[in-house]
Amino acid sequence: MLKRILTTLTCTALIANTIAADALTEAISIQDAFSAVADKAFPAVVVIKVSKKVSQSNNRNSPQMPPGHEFFYGPRHPRRNQDQQQKVHGSGSGFIINKDGYIVTNHHVVGDSDEIMVEFQNKKEFKATLIGSDKKSDLAVIKINSEKDLPYLTLADSDKVRVGHWAIAIGAPFNMDFSMTVGVVSQKARSVGLNVYENYIQTDASINPGNSGGPLLNISGEVIGVNDFIISPNGGQSGNIGLGFAIPSNMAKSIIDQLIDMGKVERPWVGIAMQDLNAKMSKHLNVTSGVLVREAFENNPAANYGLETGDVITHVGDTVVKNSHDLQFAILDFKPGEMIPFTVIRDGEKSVIKVKADRQKKDEVAGANSVDLSRQNNKMLSSYGVELTEEKSSVYISKVLVDSSAELSGLRRGMQIKAINRKRINKVQDVQDALKKNSNSVLLYVSDGQSNYFVVLSK
Repeated sequence: MLKRILTTLTCTALIANTIAADALTEAISIQDAFSAVADKAFPAVVVIKVSKKVSQSNNRNSPQMPPGHEFFYGPRHPRRNQDQQQKVHGSGSGFIINKDGYIVTNHHVVGDSDEIMVEFQNKKEFKATLIGSDKKSDLAVIKINSEKDLPYLTLADSDKVRVGHWAIAIGAPFNMDFSMTVGVVSQKARSVGLNVYENYIQTDASINPGNSGGPLLNISGEVIGVNDFIISPNGGQSGNIGLGFAIPSNMAKSIIDQLIDMGKVERPWVGIAMQDLNAKMSKHLNVTSGVLVREAFENNPAANYGLETGDVITHVGDTVVKNSHDLQFAILDFKPGEMIPFTVIRDGEKSVIKVKADRQKKDEVAGANSVDLSRQNNKMLSSYGVELTEEKSSVYISKVLVDSSAELSGLRRGMQIKAINRKRINKVQDVQDALKKNSNSVLLYVSDGQSNYFVVLSK
């Protein structure tokens, strides 16, 4: 019996030692993989040093560096020159993407600079030229000239990146050149409202001021994103709290290619405003998912090719769109001049409408002037909590009842009623024609003077 017990204990000890040895071997393997990434990436990562001349004046209205300067670059270091100007210096990070010396970084690092220098790990410095910069995505490309082919990093397919994958950041946080930090991909497709086009990879890999423009890498040393910014108390001065964001490589690649080829980015424009569907609106429209066309602007491609305000877009090409973010980036997969197929649901019928994309010139915001309301009230929508008034061939909300469906939906006095149940409203008589008999809900298309959007009211 004792012999059997001793044998069992011996076997257990051997198994435990084997498991421990296997775990140690696996840990060493992961450790070696991180070191391999550092060996591969460090020679292709650069520290970017920039300077800009800013007028010096005691006047409070004198020009200043843009907001966020300290967050991205650290404290200013002014040097006054003879013409009463000061040079403001900053630094960021970047990485080489081909042997010819093209370097990717952020627009906010180099886009407004007078002089750009890059420094390699071996301390060699080169003067760089700005090739192109895109403020809407916060990406930029600069170039250095070298007699030798330069080491570079390759872009991975960021669509294959999954939450939980390794995320490795390299850059110059707080002027600590060529620092490497490790974390995981915390989430994908984040939008925070900082830039016009956002599809961020979120990571807990430590990113701090100075990391901007550096690479976010996978365990194979490929670039999955361009480090952009962090969310942190006190404007970033508290450092990283585990909320770092990087521009995904697939989004960056298209922009980088255009900046190298043309020095600018050309985007498609179809001329629609979008609105996400909530549960009440989906039920009223009898759709399960999609994006509502909040407005198809007149004399723009979408309206010219047949898209209408109130259409529900479910697909762009073969891409399913479930929200405005999906729709925006699905459209960006196309180029100006290409035909974009939209699958839409209109009045319960599904169809495909092809729209020839124009070239985006600028961001447009629909607006309207405020108006004086007359006292001619109409109570046909009073069961929903709304009373109306007509003025100059338009219908406006003259009163919103307290605690009504209208008030809870955000409707306010003075808003224009542009359509009801997708029927245009120009006068109060149009309201009765647009209302559906025996209906417990109504779809309003309203304007608040700045934008147009849909609201569903229920009894």
